[in-house]
Amino acid sequence: MARRALSGALACTLVLWGCFTFDGAESLLAGGGGAGSGGMQQSSTASSQVSSSATGEGGSDCIGGTPNGICSGTEPCTCEDCESTALCNPDQCETNDYCDDKDSCTCPDCFASSVCPPDACFEDAICDSYIEGCHCDDCWDHPQCQGVVALCAGGMPDGTCEMAGEGCECPDCAGSPSCTTCSVDGMCAPKEPCECADCVNTPWCASCPPPDQFCYAPIEKCTCPDCVGDPDCP
Repeated sequence: MARRALSGALACTLVLWGCFTFDGAESLLAGGGGAGSGGMQQSSTASSQVSSSATGEGGSDCIGGTPNGICSGTEPCTCEDCESTALCNPDQCETNDYCDDKDSCTCPDCFASSVCPPDACFEDAICDSYIEGCHCDDCWDHPQCQGVVALCAGGMPDGTCEMAGEGCECPDCAGSPSCTTCSVDGMCAPKEPCECADCVNTPWCASCPPPDQFCYAPIEKCTCPDCVGDPDCP
């Protein structure tokens, strides 16, 4: 799947697991079926590219007219490769303890993951659950987020992690170094920290996102400005 919401400039340049970035998600939405864009606007140029490239001799709406098992950023929801993704089925969750393109960012499998980090929030009063998760204030009222939001001190996130009174389920703390665990198995899972040996050389851990005063371990190493001095960083 795509690393849908990488930090800052990485979000539109890195494509991981063979699917789509932010721009691809917008193109897919424009191509037909499925979710609303949550306030994102698709250009007419990109829309025309979708319509012209999606059909082919095989009779399918997929690129080249034939499905290949990978949903790319220019294929519409009517392509067989894309029709089962969460982008084309708003709020869909496929609960299996792993965040992939079958899951919306509001799903438990994607909460506090590298796929759906806090800097993916648009703050436009619309929860686009495919790319915005429970860290985003747009999604605090989303049915899939209300449970974790209620666990924050005062029943609402405030941007400050108070571990003693909130715990790792509150969006204020989720994804912080003290709330992430590493399992060295040769694969960097979406919820593992960048300091994990399996993750240290992954593209999404290669650079630091713009500082926001919150150390989000699944996309930030302990050398990043937000993480320097964090007591749970080695």
